[in-house]
Amino acid sequence: MSRSIFPLFFFLLSWQTTLAHPTGDMVVLGDYIFWSYIHPLDDPDHHASIMRWDQKSEPELFMVSQYSASDFMLSVSGELLHIIERRYVASSDAFEIRILRSNGEENLQMIQDWVVDTLRMGEGGFHVAKSGDIIFAKYPEIWMRKPDGKVVNHFHFKDPVKMIRYISENRFLLLGDTYCSLVDSKGIEIERWENLPDINVDNPPLGRNIIFDVDYQNGQLLVANWGARTFMLIENDHKIIISEKQIPYAPHWVAFLGKRCLLFSSSLTFDGDTPKPSLELYSGILDTVWEK
Repeated sequence: MSRSIFPLFFFLLSWQTTLAHPTGDMVVLGDYIFWSYIHPLDDPDHHASIMRWDQKSEPELFMVSQYSASDFMLSVSGELLHIIERRYVASSDAFEIRILRSNGEENLQMIQDWVVDTLRMGEGGFHVAKSGDIIFAKYPEIWMRKPDGKVVNHFHFKDPVKMIRYISENRFLLLGDTYCSLVDSKGIEIERWENLPDINVDNPPLGRNIIFDVDYQNGQLLVANWGARTFMLIENDHKIIISEKQIPYAPHWVAFLGKRCLLFSSSLTFDGDTPKPSLELYSGILDTVWEK
């Protein structure tokens, strides 16, 4: 069953293993924060959208896909926002992607037109290098897509990888089922966090006790613990829960915004109501940025 032909949060995504996962990301570019969703929120045809917040006014719609059964995956490198737009083409029963970039303002450039995508590139995170190579995670490996379309193994890591996140010029986060590792561009491990999911969790969303997303900054690991419905900070092996969501909300994405933390969750009710988003900003206290 394709996860892109029903509303966003009603899918079972496969990173080779089946997980509950909304396709998309939350990223920071300068003073802007971007995240993926659908528009309108009750859209039965699942037109993907990108929201933008400048920290001064209410979040606004940045762009909407003109295609139903679509998704946006986001990544930031330097001063550029890279966007993988994906659509499902029913006539050929195939996924196609195109790649866009923006400086965060209104001007968008297409750097690759639509091509068939059999790898579901971007679902496990991606990074566009200055060379045009695209580094991405496809469980259990890290791959590189060359500008000519050829895909090669970028580096082999000792443990299966389900997600990669670009941190800086020579730093990536790798997320597995139970661990997170900070590595350099060759996959050499710099720091590692083990046993991230709580062992005993009651009633995890969709029965999946997983870590959904992570971000790293100055020795701190920011974690969206889907299974335990918590957001936490880890520093020097010390875990601090900074937000605990109540049913039906489940944590999705995290991102550092300076010394503050962005925490994105949404409701999962499965009673006919569409998922409701919640974006909070943590700076010692929680402030609601966007909630529907």
